Amino acid sequence: MTTLISYQEALKKAEAFTKKHLLLGNGFSIACIPSIFRYSSLFEQADFNAMPQVKILFDKLNTTDFELVINALNYGGIALQAYNEADAATSGLMNEHSNRLKELLIETIAKHHPEYPKQIEESKIAACSNFLATFLNGEGRIYSLNYDLLLYWTLMYAFERN
Repeated sequence: MTTLISYQEALKKAEAFTKKHLLLGNGFSIACIPSIFRYSSLFEQADFNAMPQVKILFDKLNTTDFELVINALNYGGIALQAYNEADAATSGLMNEHSNRLKELLIETIAKHHPEYPKQIEESKIAACSNFLATFLNGEGRIYSLNYDLLLYWTLMYAFERN
């Protein structure tokens, strides 16, 4: 069984290495501005009028997680083809909605994303910068799965301070 260790424990174990790499997910942006980047916030702001079935799927899965619903549409379309080859239209619509939902997620983030770095409290950018410094010292690398500009802005802030 895998045991989860704390962030402090992970840093302690990483002291043995000169390079520390970091993979960022949504949590980085959510921790900084939850009102914009949490799935529940994005879900509330997204316009599902063109895809009412997708809104129903969110409700049936009892989630606001876009990626979970995208996966459900992808796998559901494949499963539907296995059970009912004649229903290619529904399977195709599920695939179309999966692609459209990806676009909707990005559109919603872009629509509510701060326009400029100065719109984010300096203390929040400073906290993000301090967090990232652990990985930038010693030529570590930072990778992001996020759709927003927070990492880029934080790095620019860090370079300006130094």
